[in-house]
Amino acid sequence: MKIWVFIFLLVQSVSELDSDEHYADIYFQLNENTQNTNSSVTLHPDTGDLYIYYQNPGYLIRFTENSEVDTLATLEFESNFGQVLDVHPEDKNLLFWDSGVGRVHSFDLNERSLERLDESHNHMNQFGHAATLGEDGTIYAMGGYGYWTFKNLLIEYIHEEQQWELVSIPDPNLVPKNNLGLLLHHDDTFTYFTMPLDQTVGHNLVYTFKPAENRWEYNETVTSLLSQRTIDVERSASYYRQTSTQAVDREKHLFGFLNNASSQNDLAYILNYRDNEMYELDLSQFSIYDAKNIFYSSKQDRWVILGHPFSTNRRDHLIVKTIPFNPDHPAFTRIEAEQEFELVSMVILGGFGGLFVLLLGWLAYKTITTTEAGTSPHSKNVTISKNDNSEIEIYFEGERFNYSGDIYLTRFIEVIYDMKINGISEMLISDLDQKLFSENTHASYMSRTRKKLIQVINQESNINLIEERKSQTDKRVKVIYLNLDKIKIIP
Repeated sequence: MKIWVFIFLLVQSVSELDSDEHYADIYFQLNENTQNTNSSVTLHPDTGDLYIYYQNPGYLIRFTENSEVDTLATLEFESNFGQVLDVHPEDKNLLFWDSGVGRVHSFDLNERSLERLDESHNHMNQFGHAATLGEDGTIYAMGGYGYWTFKNLLIEYIHEEQQWELVSIPDPNLVPKNNLGLLLHHDDTFTYFTMPLDQTVGHNLVYTFKPAENRWEYNETVTSLLSQRTIDVERSASYYRQTSTQAVDREKHLFGFLNNASSQNDLAYILNYRDNEMYELDLSQFSIYDAKNIFYSSKQDRWVILGHPFSTNRRDHLIVKTIPFNPDHPAFTRIEAEQEFELVSMVILGGFGGLFVLLLGWLAYKTITTTEAGTSPHSKNVTISKNDNSEIEIYFEGERFNYSGDIYLTRFIEVIYDMKINGISEMLISDLDQKLFSENTHASYMSRTRKKLIQVINQESNINLIEERKSQTDKRVKVIYLNLDKIKIIP
């Protein structure tokens, strides 16, 4: 006997941002076994219709913004391990392809008929791959798992040739292998979000690929943006899966994504991939909890969020809301990237000269300046003390150095203080990195950040206060050397 539960799809726009309603008062009834089955979701860019495909029992459901609900078909695929769903940008029919890559089908929305397009087979080689479509409907798949190995290869399905072709296999020392990730295609460039297999927590690393140049690069700026909130955009490939194709506002150069949805997720993110700016969107302000998907509707010029209306574990309702992009709304928070450090020359303004340090590099949440000045009766280049709140205050040649808001500089100053207190002039680089960074931070990121920190402190002190060099006791290892004679502790 089948057990039925009632699942409401309550969909509305956010009144604080826009009074128009979309997808209002939709109601749909699902078999309870369907709630946790493999599913794929996409949004039609022309009509605004939402399509959900449930692997078992194969339902293809359509929700329209006019509150209509329709079961379009029950689709059967031989050896079906799940299907990825999207909308062909040219003929506007639905595309299905195997979750492990291989067979490609087209669903005619007018005839409600399924047609196989490829001359391939069920590869079963890239389960969990990141996916997106090109403007001509080319399917791109990156990463995945199959035949006992993880992948980092990028392949494409070309409709005219009815076959999958290899695009690129990047160096795994640069672009790690993984079965999960997210692939964005824009302006003849791919942006790939993923993390190394041995990194179980932390933020994604971001890479760009330019096919015309066949060159992969590590995207430091966007990686830094994700690190501000420890954002992991990887999602389970078996629950409300989507591609990135319909999550891009190409006119405004915006891309929407969610943090890892393995736990309750009340936050969405909007990334300006041209200007490298990112905004955090607090969905709980709109009563959206445990968000599942985010799309951009060009028809409505709104972001479409699919999630649950309850903060508890109750998951028998779905809710969809449409939210315009409005950075001035209190639900939006701008996330600052850590800028590259750059020392500016003397600037004369109205007869006054000043030396300003701008753009501290990867590490500054805000520009660090030396606006707070203090005087020290001591002749040492550097004096350090702790205030009544046990916060470390550091003065370079009598001027207080303001490093508040920068977590890495704060940790580094604490290391300097402890080394001076304990009379330790050398510390292994590996020990320093453990004190500065989380255990899952990328090695190249740690190296660049550490060098920036040393550069900033040495320039502020006008001496080589800190150096990276080989250990005097063991030439095989590198240490940081601290010039203890130039530092004085003030009780």
